[in-house]
Parts: sequence; structure tokens; C-alpha cells
Amino acid sequence: MAEIIAAIGTLLSCFCQQNCLNTQIFVRCKHMINTKKEIKKLIIVKTELIALKDDVNGKLHTTRIDRGEVPTHVVESWLKNVQRILEDTKLIEGEFKTSKRCLNRVLPKCCSNFNLGQRISVLIMEVDKLILIGTELLKGTLTSQVPKIGVELPAQKLVGETTAQKSLEKVWELLMDGESRVVGVHGMGGIGKTKMAMVMNNRILEKSNQFDKIIWVTLSKAKDIHGLQIDIGKKVDLDLSNEQDEIERMGKLHEALKRRKRILFILDDMWQEFPLDKIGIPEPTTDNGCKVLLTTRKKEVCNKMGCRAAIVKVETLTEEEAWELFLDKVDELTPEVMSTAKLVAKECSGLPLAIITVAAAMRGNGDLWDWTVALNDLRNFSNRIIDSEDIVFERLKFSYDRLPNEILKKSFLCCALYPEDYEILARELVDFWIMDGMVEGRSRQDELLVSHVSISWSKLVPYCKKLKKVPSLAKLVRLRRLELNNTAIEELPEGMEMLGKLNCLNLHLVSLRETIPLGLISKLSALQELYLGAIKVDKLYDVGSGECFANELLSLKELENLNTSFHCLSDYASYVGSSKFNGLKCFYLAVGGQYNYLTSHLGVPPRATVQLSYSDEGSAQNAHFFPQNTKRVAINEFNDLTRLNELTRLNELIKDVRELVAFRIDQCNKIECIWWWSSSEDEKEEELSLSGTGTGTSSTCWLQCLERIDIYDCPKLYTFFKGIPIPPSFFCLKELGIYGCHNLKNVLSSSRLSQLLQNLEKIWVNGCDELEELIGEEEEEEENRRNVETPIAVQFPKIKNLVFRNLPKLKSIWRGVMISDSLEEVWVHGNCSELKKLPQFKGEDQSIQPPASLKNIKGSRKWWDSLEWDPAYPQNILQPFFIELQGNIHTVTGCDNCKMRPIVGKRYKCKECHEERVVVTEGLIGFDLCEECYNTPSKHSDFVNQHNTKGHTFELIANRGDSPVPVHTVEEQNSA
Repeated sequence: MAEIIAAIGTLLSCFCQQNCLNTQIFVRCKHMINTKKEIKKLIIVKTELIALKDDVNGKLHTTRIDRGEVPTHVVESWLKNVQRILEDTKLIEGEFKTSKRCLNRVLPKCCSNFNLGQRISVLIMEVDKLILIGTELLKGTLTSQVPKIGVELPAQKLVGETTAQKSLEKVWELLMDGESRVVGVHGMGGIGKTKMAMVMNNRILEKSNQFDKIIWVTLSKAKDIHGLQIDIGKKVDLDLSNEQDEIERMGKLHEALKRRKRILFILDDMWQEFPLDKIGIPEPTTDNGCKVLLTTRKKEVCNKMGCRAAIVKVETLTEEEAWELFLDKVDELTPEVMSTAKLVAKECSGLPLAIITVAAAMRGNGDLWDWTVALNDLRNFSNRIIDSEDIVFERLKFSYDRLPNEILKKSFLCCALYPEDYEILARELVDFWIMDGMVEGRSRQDELLVSHVSISWSKLVPYCKKLKKVPSLAKLVRLRRLELNNTAIEELPEGMEMLGKLNCLNLHLVSLRETIPLGLISKLSALQELYLGAIKVDKLYDVGSGECFANELLSLKELENLNTSFHCLSDYASYVGSSKFNGLKCFYLAVGGQYNYLTSHLGVPPRATVQLSYSDEGSAQNAHFFPQNTKRVAINEFNDLTRLNELTRLNELIKDVRELVAFRIDQCNKIECIWWWSSSEDEKEEELSLSGTGTGTSSTCWLQCLERIDIYDCPKLYTFFKGIPIPPSFFCLKELGIYGCHNLKNVLSSSRLSQLLQNLEKIWVNGCDELEELIGEEEEEEENRRNVETPIAVQFPKIKNLVFRNLPKLKSIWRGVMISDSLEEVWVHGNCSELKKLPQFKGEDQSIQPPASLKNIKGSRKWWDSLEWDPAYPQNILQPFFIELQGNIHTVTGCDNCKMRPIVGKRYKCKECHEERVVVTEGLIGFDLCEECYNTPSKHSDFVNQHNTKGHTFELIANRGDSPVPVHTVEEQNSA
């Protein structure tokens, strides 16, 4: 055969221009004939090699994630060879597909096939060899421990980009230079020293090769040298826990550390000096490349540790940075509390921990009264603070005081039994509660309580505000709770229709691009809680499909809690008025307009509330307009309403409601009074029925049951009642709040109304520009008062709080005697400059002394000094109860002018502008100066003028020390 081929080859060589068939014909024949078979074999072994490579990479990936190990050098070399061979194989496969032919493309190109076949043969041998090596490698260990410089810490973004970044860069420069060996960072507790050290730790791991090892040790106030040595020893695999001799521990640690070079020791939260040599830490020098970074509250610790000039002070946040952080942590604020919230944020003194704590305590609270109380509590704390370290503690106490009940407070204190940085197990904590008698130790309840504690702690994690995409939920068929509230998602996750066991769906404050698909809610048949309130979408459901939406809600037989809105009254009636409606335990149902939480204004959680926006009575065909357990009703933007009497169907709509306790009226632009009792006999008969005292079957007692009424932003309201109510209307009323009603002349038009409001406990009036009297007088009453010598008395047996704020024309609370054995507080905030006389506050015995229940009367010093007093009721009777409301007192420790020197207790405020409202709107009228800046008239006046306070007189704030020079006006400063 070989002879025949040789003969044919000799003959063909005459026709082949390139003479590809020449010498060693027999050796080359094999490659020419078997090239196709060889390429198939190569593809097979290549596939096997790829599979082996994938197995090796998979094992490496798992080991890297689980143990942080890296591939050995042998494995890395094998992977590189595999990659090279695979690239060569791909190249040869391409050449085979495009191989040329000779003899005018009649026969294969012999020379080319020979070379290709030869290379394929070599590749096959190399692949076989790699497969053998890889198989052995896979049987053994592919990775090795990598020497770690340190551990990346979960450091969040630094708060205060400008202030914090400056301090961070200073620390970075000191650590990177060749001179500083011990770097100290000091600042008040809660200012962010530890977080800065964490950021620095991570930055060094990422960007610097200056250190071979980072050793982080957290020192507590109670930690001694022994504990510190044990912690450092663990970082270098040295166990010193059983070594009792201090010298031996120091020697062993020093020996272990001396063998290593370029170590950065981060000693966090140092409370006292720890000499490095006594610990066993080698002295940081240029030769060993070691450095120490320590954080402490006390600068003297930095000095004693030998930091010399390498000391960085962490400054408090600027006002803008503090406010930005506060807004981020408190979530959303209503416009009416915004100004007070800014003052609350300022009271935190620029300390991140204090800001976060206070903001968390006030999160979700939109009640102006609560914010005002919080502000005054913080200011009272500030007045008691002597040491700057107390600031954080007092803010933490502020948060603790706002825990809703004693059990939660005791539970929190149980956590204080654990050491600092100790992991607290839910199971162990519950055992403490059981032993303390806070809960019963029943097995099932016990387990549920453990679960509840774990869930509650998980909710401390901040909302996922940046979450935009949720993967498909189709496979989570056993999911019970889906809380996507406050996230950034714009569309609902796929597969939600598969969540047949879902108990809770929360979409509060979610911005959706499209409406919720019809049919989805009905598929979530196990829902017990559904929160669709405040969804930011054009329409919650398609217009015209309200009945379908109502039917979906009605199909949820287990539903107990519902927060949602309806486009119009007819859609709402399709749900509540349906015979299939089984009632709800908790609900917040908004009809028309935008969904708007009214909780805080009503003073209670958002339970059993119906909110109506604009009047649409004609659509309410079903009389069962409100669920029977409705507790709160709010009406918004009923612009044709002048008084509640005009809601002619109100009794019919809520005739079955027996528990209505709160009513709110908001932005009803034409309302003039809440209720008008006429003197005509015909209207009186109608009012008897409306007030629930008539004999009609449709009469209700809703006016009798009301405990709270709030009125907001009604520009034409001029009085609360017109005429005298028919008893027992408003008999149960306890709280009355009126806000932003600028046409209001008086709250109660007659003293006779006090006889019908015997259970009234609190009155708030805020921002009503035209209000002149709290209690007015009818003509007959005014004439009687002038004809008698003794002042007329009004009696409110249960009144506790009277709060007046920013009422520039208020002249009188009551012109005579106010009798109450319950009165506790009278607050006069902001601009109430026309209120020159207080009523004679007396107890039921009507002695000259104020009621025993009276705790305080709060207001500005200027207002108090301007009051006029009746000789029969002189100032000294109420003087012991007066508490001055301070203005915007700073709590910083540095000079506001030079930003360098301490203020040494010299803290000043403007005598004319210390009311908080003016301070907020006009700027920081009040400042802190060091001795030098205060004693330099030019510096003093320039700074004052800069703060828009020219012409005002400044005085030293009470209890802040003595002024170094006489107090003077700005004009005096300028002339000096």
C-alpha cells in the first residue's frame, strides 16, 4: 500500500506547484489521512478538560467564600496552562475549518494537512496530561490560607461629608507620613470616632500597602491591661488567657509582635492611658514600620500616649449636616412640625448618635404638641448639663422616656445587665423577663415571645429606601409577611399571585408606575393585614372599577386590618355598605382626595378612622356609611360647608356608630362655626333631633360621645359655637385643638358654654392671627360684668392644659376667675405680646391661692414682666409657678466667631428675639464667644451684624457664668 501511495505521490508531484508531497512521505501520510479523526478526538478531550476546569473553579469559589482562602500556586499554574491550551485548540479548530486545497482545489493540501495533523496530535497529548494533573488536584486541597492584613468592617458612610471628611483626611495623612508613630483621635461620645476608625481600617485595606497587619482592639471603660493583652494575642494566634503572670504575658506578646513588621494597632474607645511597653507592644519606629491609631473622648489620653502633634479632634456636625442626618432618620415630617423639628435637631448639638437617637424616638410623629413637648424636654436637659459628655446620655434618656410603656422600659433595662459589645440572645432575654415577672412562663407563649423579640429586633434595621427591584416571589408560596413599605420599588414583584398564604401585605409610601392589577388582591385569600395607604400612584385602581376593587376586598374573609383609599364615596359605599362586609378591627379608610395620616393630630394611632375629602353626599345611597366601630372621622376640603349642621345626612350616615371619639375638620374654606344653635323654635326642634335628644328613630348620640375635636386651616372660622348647645351635646369633649384659623375671634363665644364642657381637659390654640379671646362675652354678660364688683367665674372642673402659641392679637383668656382643681400647666409660646392679663386661677374653694394642681406657667421673660395684675390677685401669687421659656440656646463648646478657642461658659442671647419662632425664622440670634472675641469690639460687632441682629441688646444666658465685660448693644460696639 505504501508503495502505491509513494508512486502516486511521485506522479502527482509533477502537477503540484508547491511540491507538497516530498520527503518522508510515509511519516506524513498518517497525519494527512487521519486529520479529521484527530480533530474529533481533540474536541472530545477538550470538552472533558473544560468540565474539569469548571469543577476546580467551583470548588475554589466555594472555598474562597466560606473560608476566604486563595488558590495554591500549583493550581494557578494549572489553570493558566488550561487556558492556554483551550486557546490553542480554538485556533486549530478554526484552521481546520478553513484548510486550503491543492491541484486547483481538487485534492487536499497535503503539506497543510500534515502540519495541522501534527499539531493536533501534540495538543491531544498535552490535554491528556492536564486532565491527569487536574484529576489529582481535585482530589486534594486546591487552596491555602492567605495572610490577612485585617478584616473589612461594616462601616457605613460617614455622616457630615465636609466636617467628617476633613478629620478623616487629617488622620489619613498622619498614618501615611513617615514621622507620626502614634495618632490620636478624640471627641465627645457619640460624635463618630469609632465609625471614622472603621472607615480608615477599610481604606487602608483597599488602597494602601503600608501595613502588613491591622490589629483592632475595642477597649471598654472597665477593660484592664490583662484583657487588652488577651485580645491582641488572639490577633496573632497567641493564647494568653491562661497566663496569669503579667510579666510573662507581656514578654510573650512582645516576642510575637516583634517578629512581625509594619503593624497598625487600632485601639478604639480608650478611657485611660495604657503604656505600650507594659502591654507588650513594641515601640512604633521607622525601622519596624508600626503605628498606633487610638480613639478616645479625652485629649489628655492622647497626650499621655505620646501622640504629640498627631492629634485630631472630631468636630460636631454643622447645622446643615445635622439637619440632613435628622431628616434622614426621622423619615417624613409634616409642614406644621418642620420648624419645631429643626429646633429639636439643633438641641442635639451636632452629635450624630444624639441626632439618630432623638430622630428615631420621634419617627412617624406628626403631632405638633408632641414635638413641642419634646423640644422643651431637651432644653430642660440642656439646662442641667454640666459635663459635655452628659449631652449624649440625656438624649438617650429622652429616647428611653418615650418608650410607650413600662414593660418596654424594663425590657430595655434588662439589656443593660449585659457587658459592653456582648451578644444578647433572645432566648436568654426572655428568661430574664420571666424571672422578673414581666411575662408568664407558659411554653407556647414563651416561644411566641422569643419569636416576637427576634422579629422586633429585625425591624430596627432601617427601611430599605434604595430597594428598587424585588425578584420573583412565585416560589415563596409559604411567605407570611411582605413589607415593602418605604422602599423605592416602582412595580410590584412578579409572582405575587402565588402567595396564597400571605397574611400581611404592606405597600405604604411606595411609588408605583401602574395601578394594582385587578384580581391580584383576591388571590391573596389569607390576608389579615393590608396596607395600601399613601401609595404614590396616579390611581390606586382604574376609574370605573371601584366596585370590582370593593369586591376584591370583600373576598378577603380573614381581613382584620385595612388601610386604603377610595376614589369616591360610591366606591367606598360599595365596600362598607355591602351585605358581605363583615367589619374590621383596625382600619384607615380615605375617601376622595389624597390618603393622609391623621393619627398624630387625633392623638391616637391610626385605628378605626374614616377620612372624607370633599362633599359627595348624593352618592351615599347606603345608610351604613361608617363601620360601627369607627372611632375617628375627618372631613377635608368641604368647601361649601359653613357649619356641621349643613351636613343634613350626617346623623343618618353614622347612626349605628357608638364609639366615635374624635372629629377633625381640615381646610374647609367656608366654615364659620362648628355648630350653630338657633333661637327660632323651628330650628330648635331640628337641632334637638340632630343633637340626639329628640325622639326620632334616626337620632344619634355622636355629639355626646366626642372626646376630641381638631380644626385646621379654616380661614373663615370665627367661633367654635354659635349660640348655646343643647345638653348633653359635647358633654364628653376632653380635648380641643384649633390651628391656623386666622379669622377666629374667640374659641367659646360665651362663658355659659363652660357649663356644657365640664369634661374638657386640654385646649390648644396655635397660629390664629385674629384671635382676641379664648372665652368671649355676650352683650348681656358684658353688661353684668360692668355692674358687679366681683369678677365673674367660669368653671372647668377637669381642665389640665391651656396652650397658646403665636396669637399676636390675643388679649384675654378670660376676664374674670377661672375655677379648676385640675389645672396643671399654662403655656404661652411665641408672639402673644398683647396678652397683658391672666385670669384669676383658683380652686373650687375660691381662695386667693391658685389650685393645688398647678405645676407651672411657661412663657418668655419679656411677656411675664409685661403682665398687668389685679390688686386682688397680685403677681406674687403666681410668681413661684413661672418658668421662663429659653430661646435657641446653643450647646456647642467652641467660639462661633474664631472657631478655635473654647467659650469658657460665655453664652449670649438676644433679649428681644429669644422666642423660638423668631429665632428659627430670623437666624441664630444668640451665639457663643471666647474671651478674646468678646473683648474685641470689632470682632464682636462684625459677628453680630453677620447674624442679622444689628440694634439688638445681648445678655448673658442665665446660669452660664458671669460676663467678663458689661453687656452692650451693637451700636455701642460699633462706636467703640
